[in-house]
Amino acid sequence: LLDDDTLAAGSDLAAELRGLRAGSHPATGRWRAEVARLARLVPGSGPGTRPAPGGGRAEAALVAGLAHPERIARRRSGEAPVFLMAGGTAVEVGDAGLGAQEWLAVAVADRTPGAAHGRVRLAVAADRALAEEVAAALLTEAEEVAWADGDVRARRVRRLGAIVLEERPLREPDPALVREALVTGLRAEGTGLLHWSAADRALRARLAFLHRTLGEEWPGVAEEDVLAGTADPAGWLSAPLAAARRRA
Repeated sequence: LLDDDTLAAGSDLAAELRGLRAGSHPATGRWRAEVARLARLVPGSGPGTRPAPGGGRAEAALVAGLAHPERIARRRSGEAPVFLMAGGTAVEVGDAGLGAQEWLAVAVADRTPGAAHGRVRLAVAADRALAEEVAAALLTEAEEVAWADGDVRARRVRRLGAIVLEERPLREPDPALVREALVTGLRAEGTGLLHWSAADRALRARLAFLHRTLGEEWPGVAEEDVLAGTADPAGWLSAPLAAARRRA
């Protein structure tokens, strides 16, 4: 099935496998012929070798996950039936039963040019334990300090590829990383993040007038000029940036 997904009539890998093994699937003949061909390549298999019975979800998830660990997927919170695969691609699931699962082992997915998400063509329900087993090489744990959602976000994150498994706040993040995150926030949202007093605004207006009328001997204080100073660790914002830990 993983080698030739045209054998599948639906998108639930476990259900397709059960139907093929039971003989009730329209592609059973093709599937059995392929099974026999592959079996002949295995030393010790005789011509009478038959497909194993069953076709349980666990074995299908294990094989699909080992074949494509980067396609292990977890449902996005509040976005059912959208899943994020470990490789970083978001995919939609048309099958209601699969869409209700928390984890999937995706065997086949594609993406139409211009579409917001990819589309799952063949998958099977999985769980976190299986995901961490088959995609163990993608497990990482690291400290992350970044500007996100309008503030500094400092956390220790455990990931399975692009999938966040666990996160917890960092009490004492690296000050250099905090500074970098704050600078990113200033550049993204502008100097309105800073607490400008009436005297600050008046001084800036006077400096802007002098720069316009007398030229470059007076410093530019336009938004781009002010933000350019954040690139220098010893610049005009060095003291407040060194002390700051969050937007406030």
